Amino acid sequence: MKELTLWQLVQTELENKQNVILASVLSHQQGSPGKQGFKMVVSSSGKAYGSIGGGVMEKKFIEFCADKFSKGESVYELKTLHHKTNTEFEKSGLICAGSQTIYLHTLKEKDLALVSKIIKAYIKPSNNYIQYKIGKIKILARTDFNENYFFEISEKDNEWECYEKAGYKNFAYIFGAGHVGFELSRVLHSLDFHITVFDDRKNFPFLESNFFANEKHNIPYTKVAKYVRDSNYSYNFVVTTGYISDKESIKQIISKKSKYIGLMGTQRKIKKIYNECVKEGVAKNLLKKVKAPIGLDINSNTPEEIAVSIAAEVIKIKNTHG
Repeated sequence: MKELTLWQLVQTELENKQNVILASVLSHQQGSPGKQGFKMVVSSSGKAYGSIGGGVMEKKFIEFCADKFSKGESVYELKTLHHKTNTEFEKSGLICAGSQTIYLHTLKEKDLALVSKIIKAYIKPSNNYIQYKIGKIKILARTDFNENYFFEISEKDNEWECYEKAGYKNFAYIFGAGHVGFELSRVLHSLDFHITVFDDRKNFPFLESNFFANEKHNIPYTKVAKYVRDSNYSYNFVVTTGYISDKESIKQIISKKSKYIGLMGTQRKIKKIYNECVKEGVAKNLLKKVKAPIGLDINSNTPEEIAVSIAAEVIKIKNTHG
């Protein structure tokens, strides 16, 4: 995972007594190449990782960091960069559109405990959030809101704060660990999803060898509900071996809050599943939540192509309000 790799790099650099400057995009306007949540770090050793939007903007950031390191200066600064040439505001150097607000923060050896807590949030997902305030980064639990980001700025008194979900932002639940499930795990892993895979086949090699998954459960599909998050950041992919296991999976998740439920199969199979779900007590209107057949229609045939078509559909849905 890219973001986890970024924090692990920060940890290594701090352990080696190198200072690191973090640039985190806290908000953006439409058209900006740097989106909310993008991060980039530059170390006093010269190493750099991540992205805040690319191009000359990142080149300037690296040069800025080198200058700060050479002078022994720390930086704790919120700035908004505008991607236009005809603006009176601070320019990013890009000529596209929009703007992005970035927080720059110097991390030092004393921040190792903080970085360690952030890394642990990827190992065991929690309600922890990273809090950004000028000169401060903390990690703390928040149960009063359930969004991945919360950014508020008061131009009147120039005060601001931002909360970002620590660890994974999106959660994928794959029902069926076969060829499609395996390839889908591979693609979603590259897109920074926390991945849970379910299969009811004992000693199934594709489940056992799926190292892209964060969690693997070899259980009946009738018992998966307790492992699936009730969240707007949950994405469900029903790709089991047959219509009965597909139906049981749908019944387990259909009443839960989710961003996406996709079901693989032919129209005939899908209709049969829907009809039986209704007969077994599932409200007909709930089935409207299911995207079936799953994925974008790109004439995909192989498991790899099907996984790409599903991922493309999910990216479109995930970024609709981004």
